[in-house]
Amino acid sequence: MFGAMNLSQTIAAIATPPGVGGIGVIRISGPLSSSILKSIFQPAHSSFDIWPPQAYKLIRGKIVDPKTTAVKDEVLAVFMPGPGTYTGEDVAEIQGHGGPVVLSAVLETVLSQGARLAEPGEFTRRAFLNGRMDLSQAEAVVDLIHARTSRAAKTAAAHVGGALKSRVEGILDSIMECRAQIEAALDFSDDTGDGETKWILAKLDQGVISPLKELAEAAELGKAHMEGLRAAIVGRPNVGKSSLMNALAGQERSIVTETPGATRDVIREPVLIRGLHFTLSDTAGLRTSSDAVEMIGVQRAKDAMGESDLVMLVVEAGSDLSPEDQELLHQAEHSCNRVLMVYNKMDLHPGFIPSPVRDYAPVAVSAKTGQGLDGLRRAMENSLRQGRELDAAPGIIPNLRQKGALESALESATEARSRILEEAWELAAFDMEEAQKSLEQVLGLGVSPDILDRIFSDFCIGK
Repeated sequence: MFGAMNLSQTIAAIATPPGVGGIGVIRISGPLSSSILKSIFQPAHSSFDIWPPQAYKLIRGKIVDPKTTAVKDEVLAVFMPGPGTYTGEDVAEIQGHGGPVVLSAVLETVLSQGARLAEPGEFTRRAFLNGRMDLSQAEAVVDLIHARTSRAAKTAAAHVGGALKSRVEGILDSIMECRAQIEAALDFSDDTGDGETKWILAKLDQGVISPLKELAEAAELGKAHMEGLRAAIVGRPNVGKSSLMNALAGQERSIVTETPGATRDVIREPVLIRGLHFTLSDTAGLRTSSDAVEMIGVQRAKDAMGESDLVMLVVEAGSDLSPEDQELLHQAEHSCNRVLMVYNKMDLHPGFIPSPVRDYAPVAVSAKTGQGLDGLRRAMENSLRQGRELDAAPGIIPNLRQKGALESALESATEARSRILEEAWELAAFDMEEAQKSLEQVLGLGVSPDILDRIFSDFCIGK
């Protein structure tokens, strides 16, 4: 998409969302920012004719087509000289009325004066290339924009501020110290004693392997915060799956009837549960049927289990698991590593106490009356905790690219430890170099243009 980016070009784009709004913003970045603004902007007061105007000061005026003198909009304009700007370049912003037609007219005027339309994410990419932020901070910008919960926003804001960068740089410092000692041992192997080896191992364990494990293990929580979680509601027909879906969603999203097999397809609904964003999937009842349409729904229900972060197996209260329920539990365990046992219709069986099933602590609810729903919500959250603190936002890694780089660095560092114990110093030095290269990928050091293209293509135009 980007190819070899030419930072000498000036770019421009509408920086506010499409649609009608009170204010719309056009952002210009690059060496021509000041001259473009000067050519199309007429200040309302002659005292602002001095150019460039005072930095970071909003000036009221008009956007005028230089060729026709036609007024495009009444605006506020500001000029911000580099390198202390978002992109690290000269930047101008025009704040006008938020209608799509008037904004497009102003942008067309800007482009006519030598700017080109920015690619998606190009302003942030320029910030990365100009050293205004590292790659982990750049990636966090789009996470902050797309945050669905306050926790997600807190996590992304911490990374934009450099929380991940700081932790990774600390591990890189420890790697460099270990490499220096390993290379010294390689050059003077006869003089390397137990004391030096113990120091290297201790530094490697405490400064590299342990924090890498912590960050890599936290990646799944990062997914929970930033991307949300998929929870499939499964079970035999007529156990109240659709009623449970509606109760958790707070609206009549799924059709509820007394007829078994009413749900023929997967119905999905986003919900916010205890600060976490879940996408619930109400599925067809799992049973053998001669109805071709119903069997398609059953297969889609099985597919939904395999794609989910959590499977909620719903059974009817009043008795222990039937052989069919036992088989469904086996299928759920095979499809997902998190399963919740939910006994529904407690309003029909008020004295029923469900027995634990193997390692599962069942949750008893009534989707009809709301009994036990708060306990179910807590169980859904706790299934994701696994002994970890969900509020530890600065320590969470939000995307798969960073997770892969961390796991690769951890693998190399662990291999280096084994080499050190064998006194295979040359192999240990190679493994530590690989660990360093992998970890530098998190910060964007040495990342290929193709990877950058993929990362920034997820951004919107204007950011």
